[in-house]
Amino acid sequence: MNHPLRPAVLLAAFCFSGTLLADDIELIRFFEQRIRPVLVEHCFQCHSSAKKKRGGLLLDSRNGILKGGDSGPAIVPGKPAASLLVEVLEYEPDGIRMPPKGRLSPGVPKDFRRWIETGAIWPDSQSPPETPAGQQSSDARHWSFQPIVRPTVPKSPHSQWPRNAIDHFVLKRMIREGLQPAPTASPHVLVRRLSYDLTGLPPSAGQLQSNVTRPELQSPAKTIDELLASKRYGEHWGGHWLDGVRYVSDVGYYNFSDLGWRYRDWVIRALNADMPYSDFVTHQIAGDLLPPPNGQDVYADGIIATGVLAMGNYDDQESNKEQLYAEVIDDQIDVVSRQFLGLTISCARCHDHK
Repeated sequence: MNHPLRPAVLLAAFCFSGTLLADDIELIRFFEQRIRPVLVEHCFQCHSSAKKKRGGLLLDSRNGILKGGDSGPAIVPGKPAASLLVEVLEYEPDGIRMPPKGRLSPGVPKDFRRWIETGAIWPDSQSPPETPAGQQSSDARHWSFQPIVRPTVPKSPHSQWPRNAIDHFVLKRMIREGLQPAPTASPHVLVRRLSYDLTGLPPSAGQLQSNVTRPELQSPAKTIDELLASKRYGEHWGGHWLDGVRYVSDVGYYNFSDLGWRYRDWVIRALNADMPYSDFVTHQIAGDLLPPPNGQDVYADGIIATGVLAMGNYDDQESNKEQLYAEVIDDQIDVVSRQFLGLTISCARCHDHK
């Protein structure tokens, strides 16, 4: 069944991935995509607790990399110029050069400089405890993986306050926390809340006037319909979606096409046109495979929608084109799993279960 895009659905999609700050999530993502793979492929053979510990240096944990080895700390968080690891990766003529088999691409030292400059974040990666046979792990018991059921609506002593089934659940929790329902909002307050929620902007003077002076003619439902019909609605809620798919308006750290605004505008148009969510997803993942409308040779909007797969945190100046191709595919897998599944599978880049 096709379901139109509405704030409740969008809010769930935008907030599904967790409660970490956006900056923290981006730093973790950068580490998992740009730093850890280099350490695993080029450093762990000689500097990990599972393999060898040459020069007294371990590079498989943050503590190890901060402690360093015989030559001192490998990195100084916030100070890439003072970090030995950057120096050896840059292959200074009179210094230590690592890895010994050959210099890595120029983008690697640049990545490590950025990682160190932003605090050298290293997410914990301890192995989870084993789950006894026949029992579900805590991950499998997470609410998002449970079958959808229709719960029994709780009864409430405040029979006049709830206006729908969800209100009963809200009220039950409020009573448990010792809270009382807030008084009914005035027309002035209500229209402000609706406007900020749906468009991100304060209501116009005309909207305030009609809601306050003639509330009998301007019902909340009518105000909501007017706000949903506004172009500002798509711009406001489209911004949340664009944050999740790592959209940027400029080239940023790595090169990015100056045509990215076409994808941004497509998202806004889709929301304002009330495109069903199933179509919204299909266009972005496989829009280039959709048949063109009658009379058209190419379905331009379908191709533009797949712009979500073209944006990424990779260096298009990478001289190793096979590596660049792998980086692009890895980034596409990452954004699709995070944005459309609410999960991350980027661990599979360095870890498997063989």
